[in-house]
Amino acid sequence: MTLKQLEYFLAIAETESITQAAELLHVSQPPLSLQLKALEDEFGVPLFERTRKGLTITQSGRLLEQRAQEIFELINQTINEVRSKTVSPRVEIRVGAVNSVSNRLIPSWIYTYKCSNPNVDIQVSESSTPDILFSLDERKIDLGIVREPFNKTRYNYRQIHDEALGVP
Repeated sequence: MTLKQLEYFLAIAETESITQAAELLHVSQPPLSLQLKALEDEFGVPLFERTRKGLTITQSGRLLEQRAQEIFELINQTINEVRSKTVSPRVEIRVGAVNSVSNRLIPSWIYTYKCSNPNVDIQVSESSTPDILFSLDERKIDLGIVREPFNKTRYNYRQIHDEALGVP
């Protein structure tokens, strides 16, 4: 039994028709019929009853359908887990900024930063200087961009010099 056979089987079970399953899978009918026959031979039981109206899945076929779905779910879960272990973890930086900075400077800063740090998500919220300082104190944000005056002894800070802000 191969994954391809299980994929074909699930398409047949879903459509209850070899013709429709072939269209869904973009394959011709003969290989699909051969793969179904190979599965039935391997298990030694019919997986579908053939009628004039099409195919009806048997009890054994229902069991295989359930297990095949579980197998594909497990494969997808495994792929996601392996990828998450090999890809750098996502990091989130929460920034609070006064309006004048968030509109004029932050978009270009974020673009530049994300070019070299693609696994970092940056969330920006606009607020007043007192609210930003409060959010820093409460650890609701990681970085605050505020206007003076503020208590410089309480925070590590770096002054922004930019003509867009009128501070050369």
